[in-house]
Amino acid sequence: MKCDKKDLLLYAVTDRSWLNGETLYSQVEKALEGGATFVQLREKHLDHDAFLQEAKEIKELCAKYQVPFVLDDDVELALEVGADGVHVGQSDMEAGDVRAKLGEDKIVGVSAQTVEQALLAQERGADYLGVGAVFPTSSKDDAVEVDHEMVKAICEAVDIPVIAIGGITKDNVQELSGCGLCGIAVISAIFAKPDIKKATEELKAALENAKAGDEIILAEGEYIYSGDTPKGYMFTGTADGTEEKPIILRSENPAQPAILSGSSTAENYVLSISGDWWEIKDLKVTNSQKGIMIDNSNHTKIVNCEVYHIGSEGIHLRDDSSNCLIERCNVHDTGVVSPGYGEAIYVGSAKSTTKYGHECHYNTIRNCKLGPNVAAEHVDIKEYTIGTTVENCTFDGTGMSGENYAKSFINIKGNDCIIRNNVGYRNGCAAIQRAFEQNNVVDGWGQNASVYGNQVYMDTATNALGKKMYFLNAWDCSATVWDNFMAYDGELFSVDHEDDHWNYYNCNLLTYGGK
Repeated sequence: MKCDKKDLLLYAVTDRSWLNGETLYSQVEKALEGGATFVQLREKHLDHDAFLQEAKEIKELCAKYQVPFVLDDDVELALEVGADGVHVGQSDMEAGDVRAKLGEDKIVGVSAQTVEQALLAQERGADYLGVGAVFPTSSKDDAVEVDHEMVKAICEAVDIPVIAIGGITKDNVQELSGCGLCGIAVISAIFAKPDIKKATEELKAALENAKAGDEIILAEGEYIYSGDTPKGYMFTGTADGTEEKPIILRSENPAQPAILSGSSTAENYVLSISGDWWEIKDLKVTNSQKGIMIDNSNHTKIVNCEVYHIGSEGIHLRDDSSNCLIERCNVHDTGVVSPGYGEAIYVGSAKSTTKYGHECHYNTIRNCKLGPNVAAEHVDIKEYTIGTTVENCTFDGTGMSGENYAKSFINIKGNDCIIRNNVGYRNGCAAIQRAFEQNNVVDGWGQNASVYGNQVYMDTATNALGKKMYFLNAWDCSATVWDNFMAYDGELFSVDHEDDHWNYYNCNLLTYGGK
């Protein structure tokens, strides 16, 4: 088993100095539950048989969580127990000798304090380096302090991953930002705490306060918000990335995504981003008032995320968030507490909202699956927004509540919106009274929409009110349409014929295009 740099994000080194009546096994398990991505078993005083038994048990535990497991210094015991590898210091066995004994398929980690030591370790077969102590520490009596300039120099000199160790806590970890590290190794920051899971989660939260170019990788598992404030946030990001160096938050394994969970569907926003140039990928978000909140964040991407079992809106672009992308996301089961506010995706804010900026411009929603059980509209585009694009999405109308005027797949109240190449399925939902709706709730807004290439399956020619099942309801709103198709419990047919305009478009400012 070889390690990847993502495995080294949060490297836990055991120490029985802080057992406090617990077993080392139970403490390691709590660290893994909290998100530790690598475990080093360090023992200095156990006899061979006790160490062997302990190593076997913790090896099995790490395998359960699919986390690499190495021993500190003891190559022979590592071979005996079948550990994933060994970590050695400068005073222990030389890296080349360790590699010769372990073979090519095992992990070799080496401590280094200088560029020369780092380069030699790399040359002799090390898979990663541990550099430190980067802060004063009591965990290792003979630890040599390494200044942060040296840490940076080592990272720049080698091609293998580098982690920092020594005295790291949630309060000082940000001081290491910009050094080029791929992770941190911690001992007392986890194992000296009475609540290991909480301590690990706090470290994770500190890592989220990232700098441009940083990548935050979440291991498989559920991260549950347990704060006691009425509106707390499990994960927050306030720093700015750049176009060249975005800040990335993602699951380690897209096939087994990390689950970010709030404490209740009645409160909390699980994920809140207010910095520019973020990329949020391959996550599940659930059990909160709102799922993903983007506030005053520009050029942020939300890709391949599932948002579900949410009290009100699933994803909200708010407070002047512009040029953002929501792509390949699956949003369903929203509005479980407040159906009238249970949109899958919400762009901007209503005119009555004065706390947040309204100018959420040129955002794109693409290739998303929205529904079933989205209680309000699948997409609600608010007044004062410009240039929202919704394209290549699929809408499942099952479970729409109809509350708070939720009666269509998309409600368009902004200007210059593009609605194209989407597919909608009413699925017998009586609350859906037309495919798309356009409103000028504010004078001058809800205008100039381009609606084309869409297909909607509406089940019936008349809605629950006995009125025509319009493709687009847009009175006093200007729109240009072409290449749209609708089905009434049968084959799709074109709705873009001027001679039967009023059968499918309740719009007095309609233009037939074909651009």
